[in-house]
Amino acid sequence: MTIDYTAQVQAWLAPRADEMAELLTTLVAHETENPPGRALRGCARALTDAMARLGLAGEIIDVPAVQAQENPCIVRATVGTGAKTLYFHGHFDVVPVQDRAQFTAVRTDGRIIGRGTSDMKGGIVSMLYGAAAAAELGLLGDGKIVAHLVCDEETGSVAGSGFLRQHSLIDPAAVAMLTAEPSAGKIWHAARGAVSLRVTVHGREAHVGQADFGINSFQHMVRIAAPLEKYVRTMLDRHTAFAMDGNDARGSMVVVGGLSGGGSNFNVVPGTTWFTIDSRFNPEEDLEVELKNLTTIIETAGDAPGRGRVRPVRTGDAAMNR
Repeated sequence: MTIDYTAQVQAWLAPRADEMAELLTTLVAHETENPPGRALRGCARALTDAMARLGLAGEIIDVPAVQAQENPCIVRATVGTGAKTLYFHGHFDVVPVQDRAQFTAVRTDGRIIGRGTSDMKGGIVSMLYGAAAAAELGLLGDGKIVAHLVCDEETGSVAGSGFLRQHSLIDPAAVAMLTAEPSAGKIWHAARGAVSLRVTVHGREAHVGQADFGINSFQHMVRIAAPLEKYVRTMLDRHTAFAMDGNDARGSMVVVGGLSGGGSNFNVVPGTTWFTIDSRFNPEEDLEVELKNLTTIIETAGDAPGRGRVRPVRTGDAAMNR
Protein backbone atom coordinates (compact mmCIF):
# COMPACT_ATOMS: atom_id res chain seq x y z
CA MET A 1 0.00 0.00 0.00
CA THR A 2 1.29 3.45 -0.95
CA ILE A 3 0.99 6.09 1.76
CA ASP A 4 0.71 9.75 0.77
CA TYR A 5 2.77 11.88 3.14
CA THR A 6 2.08 15.14 1.27
CA ALA A 7 -0.12 16.72 3.94
CA GLN A 8 2.34 15.80 6.68
CA VAL A 9 5.28 17.36 4.82
CA GLN A 10 3.29 20.47 3.92
CA ALA A 11 2.32 20.92 7.57
CA TRP A 12 6.00 20.75 8.51
CA LEU A 13 6.98 23.29 5.84
CA ALA A 14 4.18 25.84 6.31
CA PRO A 15 5.49 27.53 9.49
CA ARG A 16 8.95 27.69 7.89
CA ALA A 17 7.85 29.63 4.78
CA ASP A 18 9.42 32.92 5.86
CA GLU A 19 12.59 31.10 6.90
CA MET A 20 12.83 29.51 3.46
CA ALA A 21 12.22 32.86 1.76
CA GLU A 22 14.96 34.47 3.83
CA LEU A 23 17.44 31.77 2.85
CA LEU A 24 16.59 32.22 -0.82
CA THR A 25 17.10 35.98 -0.52
CA THR A 26 20.50 35.35 1.07
CA LEU A 27 21.55 32.96 -1.70
CA VAL A 28 20.47 35.37 -4.43
CA ALA A 29 22.69 38.07 -2.88
CA HIS A 30 25.76 35.92 -3.58
CA GLU A 31 26.73 37.03 -7.10
CA THR A 32 27.61 33.60 -8.48
CA GLU A 33 27.63 34.62 -12.14
CA ASN A 34 28.95 31.98 -14.49
CA PRO A 35 30.71 32.78 -16.65
CA PRO A 36 33.11 33.73 -15.23
CA GLY A 37 32.31 31.83 -12.00
CA ARG A 38 32.75 34.28 -9.17
CA ALA A 39 31.67 34.44 -5.50
CA LEU A 40 31.33 30.66 -5.43
CA ARG A 41 32.97 29.99 -2.08
CA GLY A 42 30.85 32.57 -0.25
CA CYS A 43 27.66 31.00 -1.52
CA ALA A 44 28.95 27.54 -0.60
CA ARG A 45 29.54 28.68 2.98
CA ALA A 46 26.03 30.13 3.14
CA LEU A 47 24.71 26.75 2.02
CA THR A 48 26.65 24.74 4.60
CA ASP A 49 25.53 27.20 7.31
CA ALA A 50 21.91 26.58 6.28
CA MET A 51 22.50 22.84 6.24
CA ALA A 52 23.86 22.96 9.78
CA ARG A 53 20.76 24.80 10.99
CA LEU A 54 18.61 22.11 9.37
CA GLY A 55 20.53 19.23 10.90
CA LEU A 56 22.14 18.17 7.62
CA ALA A 57 25.79 17.10 7.57
CA GLY A 58 27.19 19.53 4.99
CA GLU A 59 30.72 19.89 3.63
CA ILE A 60 32.55 21.87 0.95
CA ILE A 61 34.65 19.87 -1.52
CA ASP A 62 37.32 21.83 -3.40
CA VAL A 63 37.61 21.02 -7.11
CA PRO A 64 40.17 22.07 -9.74
CA ALA A 65 39.27 25.25 -11.62
CA VAL A 66 38.15 25.04 -15.23
CA GLN A 67 38.62 28.27 -17.20
CA ALA A 68 38.45 31.37 -14.97
CA GLN A 69 36.37 30.16 -12.02
CA GLU A 70 37.11 31.59 -8.58
CA ASN A 71 37.48 28.94 -5.85
CA PRO A 72 35.23 26.31 -7.48
CA CYS A 73 33.70 23.77 -5.13
CA ILE A 74 30.91 21.28 -4.56
CA VAL A 75 28.61 21.39 -1.55
CA ARG A 76 27.69 17.92 -0.33
CA ALA A 77 25.24 16.95 2.41
CA THR A 78 23.93 13.65 3.72
CA VAL A 79 20.88 12.89 5.84
CA GLY A 80 20.06 9.39 7.00
CA THR A 81 22.18 6.25 7.21
CA GLY A 82 20.20 3.68 5.24
CA ALA A 83 21.57 1.54 2.45
CA LYS A 84 19.38 2.98 -0.33
CA THR A 85 20.53 6.33 -1.77
CA LEU A 86 18.39 9.07 -3.26
CA TYR A 87 20.39 11.92 -4.77
CA PHE A 88 19.29 15.55 -4.72
CA HIS A 89 21.35 17.32 -7.40
CA GLY A 90 21.53 21.02 -8.13
CA HIS A 91 23.74 24.02 -8.88
CA PHE A 92 24.28 27.38 -7.25
CA ASP A 93 25.84 29.28 -10.16
CA VAL A 94 23.61 31.58 -12.24
CA VAL A 95 23.73 33.09 -15.70
CA PRO A 96 25.10 36.67 -15.88
CA VAL A 97 22.75 39.52 -15.00
CA GLN A 98 21.70 42.44 -17.16
CA ASP A 99 21.54 44.70 -14.09
CA ARG A 100 23.36 44.31 -10.74
CA ALA A 101 20.06 45.06 -9.01
CA GLN A 102 18.97 41.53 -9.96
CA PHE A 103 21.11 40.26 -7.08
CA THR A 104 18.73 41.93 -4.63
CA ALA A 105 15.73 39.62 -4.31
CA VAL A 106 12.31 41.28 -4.17
CA ARG A 107 9.43 39.52 -2.42
CA THR A 108 6.03 40.66 -3.62
CA ASP A 109 2.57 39.18 -4.29
CA GLY A 110 3.64 35.72 -3.17
CA ARG A 111 6.69 35.66 -5.43
CA ILE A 112 10.41 36.20 -5.00
CA ILE A 113 12.09 37.81 -7.99
CA GLY A 114 15.85 37.90 -8.47
CA ARG A 115 18.65 36.27 -10.43
CA GLY A 116 18.63 32.54 -9.77
CA THR A 117 15.37 32.31 -7.86
CA SER A 118 14.07 29.87 -10.46
CA ASP A 119 17.32 28.52 -11.93
CA MET A 120 17.95 27.25 -9.36
CA LYS A 121 18.57 28.67 -5.91
CA GLY A 122 14.87 28.37 -5.12
CA GLY A 123 15.10 24.71 -6.04
CA ILE A 124 18.07 24.29 -3.72
CA VAL A 125 16.06 25.72 -0.82
CA SER A 126 13.20 23.32 -1.57
CA MET A 127 15.55 20.33 -1.67
CA LEU A 128 17.30 21.22 1.59
CA TYR A 129 14.05 21.72 3.44
CA GLY A 130 12.58 18.61 1.83
CA ALA A 131 15.53 16.55 3.07
CA ALA A 132 15.22 18.03 6.55
CA ALA A 133 11.47 17.31 6.61
CA ALA A 134 12.03 13.71 5.53
CA ALA A 135 14.55 13.22 8.33
CA GLU A 136 12.53 14.88 11.08
CA LEU A 137 9.31 13.16 10.11
CA GLY A 138 10.95 9.74 9.96
CA LEU A 139 10.32 9.20 6.26
CA LEU A 140 13.77 7.97 5.24
CA GLY A 141 13.19 4.35 6.23
CA ASP A 142 16.14 2.22 5.13
CA GLY A 143 17.49 4.98 2.89
CA LYS A 144 19.39 8.23 2.90
CA ILE A 145 19.43 11.44 0.90
CA VAL A 146 22.71 12.76 -0.52
CA ALA A 147 22.67 16.31 -1.89
CA HIS A 148 25.27 17.47 -4.41
CA LEU A 149 25.28 21.17 -5.31
CA VAL A 150 27.77 22.08 -8.04
CA CYS A 151 29.19 25.46 -8.98
CA ASP A 152 29.39 25.45 -12.79
CA GLU A 153 26.28 23.96 -14.38
CA GLU A 154 25.80 27.05 -16.55
CA THR A 155 29.07 26.30 -18.36
CA GLY A 156 28.77 22.53 -18.64
CA SER A 157 29.68 21.41 -15.09
CA VAL A 158 33.07 19.98 -16.05
CA ALA A 159 34.49 21.08 -12.68
CA GLY A 160 31.43 20.04 -10.64
CA SER A 161 29.56 17.05 -12.04
CA GLY A 162 32.70 16.02 -13.91
CA PHE A 163 34.56 15.79 -10.60
CA LEU A 164 31.79 13.69 -9.04
CA ARG A 165 31.93 11.25 -11.93
CA GLN A 166 35.74 11.05 -12.10
CA HIS A 167 36.02 10.36 -8.38
CA SER A 168 33.14 7.82 -8.25
CA LEU A 169 31.10 10.00 -5.90
CA ILE A 170 27.83 9.04 -7.57
CA ASP A 171 26.63 5.52 -6.82
CA PRO A 172 25.16 3.94 -9.99
CA ALA A 173 23.04 1.71 -7.74
CA ALA A 174 21.16 4.69 -6.29
CA VAL A 175 17.38 4.48 -6.52
CA ALA A 176 17.01 7.85 -8.26
CA MET A 177 18.35 11.37 -8.70
CA LEU A 178 16.11 14.41 -8.35
CA THR A 179 16.82 17.98 -9.40
CA ALA A 180 14.54 20.90 -8.56
CA GLU A 181 15.41 22.98 -11.59
CA PRO A 182 12.10 23.78 -13.33
CA SER A 183 11.29 21.45 -16.22
CA ALA A 184 7.49 21.25 -16.04
CA GLY A 185 7.74 17.98 -14.12
CA LYS A 186 8.53 15.96 -17.25
CA ILE A 187 10.96 13.08 -17.64
CA TRP A 188 13.59 13.82 -20.28
CA HIS A 189 14.90 10.96 -22.40
CA ALA A 190 17.65 13.03 -24.00
CA ALA A 191 19.52 16.30 -23.63
CA ARG A 192 20.89 18.66 -26.24
CA GLY A 193 24.63 19.12 -26.59
CA ALA A 194 26.12 22.59 -26.18
CA VAL A 195 28.91 24.46 -27.93
CA SER A 196 29.77 28.06 -27.08
CA LEU A 197 32.42 30.03 -28.95
CA ARG A 198 34.02 33.46 -28.85
CA VAL A 199 35.16 34.70 -32.27
CA THR A 200 37.79 37.44 -32.42
CA VAL A 201 38.32 39.31 -35.69
CA HIS A 202 41.62 41.13 -36.18
CA GLY A 203 42.29 44.21 -38.29
CA ARG A 204 44.57 47.25 -37.98
CA GLU A 205 43.84 50.48 -36.14
CA ALA A 206 44.14 53.87 -37.82
CA HIS A 207 42.82 57.34 -37.03
CA VAL A 208 39.76 58.41 -39.03
CA GLY A 209 41.92 60.99 -40.80
CA GLN A 210 44.00 58.13 -42.16
CA ALA A 211 41.35 55.47 -42.30
CA ASP A 212 42.68 54.12 -45.57
CA PHE A 213 45.74 52.83 -43.69
CA GLY A 214 43.57 50.74 -41.38
CA ILE A 215 41.84 47.39 -41.69
CA ASN A 216 38.32 47.55 -40.24
CA SER A 217 37.78 44.47 -38.09
CA PHE A 218 34.08 45.33 -37.66
CA GLN A 219 33.43 45.16 -41.41
CA HIS A 220 35.14 41.78 -41.57
CA MET A 221 33.09 40.60 -38.58
CA VAL A 222 29.89 41.43 -40.44
CA ARG A 223 31.07 39.39 -43.42
CA ILE A 224 31.82 36.45 -41.15
CA ALA A 225 28.46 36.68 -39.36
CA ALA A 226 26.39 36.63 -42.58
CA PRO A 227 27.08 32.99 -43.58
CA LEU A 228 26.66 31.97 -39.95
CA GLU A 229 23.03 33.10 -40.11
CA LYS A 230 22.50 30.74 -43.04
CA TYR A 231 23.97 27.97 -40.90
CA VAL A 232 21.55 28.91 -38.09
CA ARG A 233 18.54 28.42 -40.39
CA THR A 234 19.92 25.12 -41.71
CA MET A 235 20.36 23.69 -38.21
CA LEU A 236 16.91 24.79 -37.09
CA ASP A 237 15.43 22.78 -39.96
CA ARG A 238 17.24 19.58 -38.88
CA HIS A 239 14.66 18.10 -36.53
CA THR A 240 15.20 15.70 -33.66
CA ALA A 241 13.44 12.35 -33.67
CA PHE A 242 12.68 12.66 -29.95
CA ALA A 243 9.21 13.68 -28.83
CA MET A 244 8.97 17.38 -27.99
CA ASP A 245 6.33 19.63 -26.48
CA GLY A 246 4.29 21.59 -28.98
CA ASN A 247 6.01 24.90 -28.20
CA ASP A 248 9.57 23.56 -28.22
CA ALA A 249 11.79 23.96 -31.27
CA ARG A 250 12.57 20.57 -32.81
CA GLY A 251 15.71 21.81 -34.52
CA SER A 252 19.17 22.62 -33.20
CA MET A 253 19.34 26.21 -31.98
CA VAL A 254 22.25 28.61 -32.54
CA VAL A 255 22.51 32.24 -31.42
CA VAL A 256 25.08 34.43 -33.19
CA GLY A 257 26.15 37.66 -31.50
CA GLY A 258 24.60 37.21 -28.08
CA LEU A 259 27.56 39.24 -26.88
CA SER A 260 29.76 41.43 -29.05
CA GLY A 261 32.21 44.29 -28.74
CA GLY A 262 35.42 45.87 -29.94
CA GLY A 263 37.14 49.03 -31.04
CA SER A 264 38.99 51.61 -28.96
CA ASN A 265 37.30 54.91 -29.84
CA PHE A 266 34.64 56.37 -32.13
CA ASN A 267 37.26 58.02 -34.38
CA VAL A 268 39.57 55.02 -34.76
CA VAL A 269 39.30 52.18 -37.26
CA PRO A 270 38.59 49.16 -35.01
CA GLY A 271 41.57 46.85 -34.86
CA THR A 272 39.82 44.07 -32.93
CA THR A 273 36.16 43.06 -32.80
CA TRP A 274 34.57 40.00 -31.22
CA PHE A 275 31.26 38.20 -30.91
CA THR A 276 29.91 35.00 -29.36
CA ILE A 277 28.13 31.96 -30.75
CA ASP A 278 26.01 29.80 -28.45
CA SER A 279 24.55 26.51 -29.68
CA ARG A 280 22.16 23.86 -28.41
CA PHE A 281 22.44 20.92 -30.77
CA ASN A 282 19.90 18.11 -30.93
CA PRO A 283 21.08 14.83 -29.35
CA GLU A 284 21.60 13.19 -32.74
CA GLU A 285 24.16 15.77 -33.88
CA ASP A 286 27.92 15.14 -33.70
CA LEU A 287 29.36 18.07 -31.76
CA GLU A 288 32.85 17.63 -33.17
CA VAL A 289 31.48 17.77 -36.71
CA GLU A 290 29.41 20.88 -35.99
CA LEU A 291 32.32 22.60 -34.24
CA LYS A 292 34.42 21.95 -37.36
CA ASN A 293 31.60 23.28 -39.58
CA LEU A 294 31.40 26.49 -37.55
CA THR A 295 35.15 26.93 -37.52
CA THR A 296 35.37 26.43 -41.29
CA ILE A 297 32.69 29.05 -41.94
CA ILE A 298 34.46 31.55 -39.71
CA GLU A 299 37.92 30.98 -41.14
CA THR A 300 36.87 31.12 -44.80
CA ALA A 301 33.99 33.63 -44.81
CA GLY A 302 33.83 36.36 -47.43
CA ASP A 303 36.95 38.41 -48.04
CA ALA A 304 38.17 37.86 -44.48
CA PRO A 305 40.01 34.53 -44.69
CA GLY A 306 42.19 33.96 -41.67
CA ARG A 307 40.96 37.04 -39.78
CA GLY A 308 38.48 35.19 -37.57
CA ARG A 309 39.98 33.37 -34.59
CA VAL A 310 37.81 30.90 -32.67
CA ARG A 311 38.12 30.22 -28.94
CA PRO A 312 35.83 27.56 -27.44
CA VAL A 313 34.10 28.81 -24.29
CA ARG A 314 32.38 25.57 -23.37
CA THR A 315 31.12 22.30 -24.75
CA GLY A 316 28.62 19.90 -23.24
CA ASP A 317 27.98 16.45 -24.62
CA ALA A 318 24.52 15.42 -25.64
CA ALA A 319 22.78 12.56 -23.84
CA MET A 320 20.32 9.98 -25.12
CA ASN A 321 18.31 7.25 -23.44
CA ARG A 322 16.04 5.48 -25.87
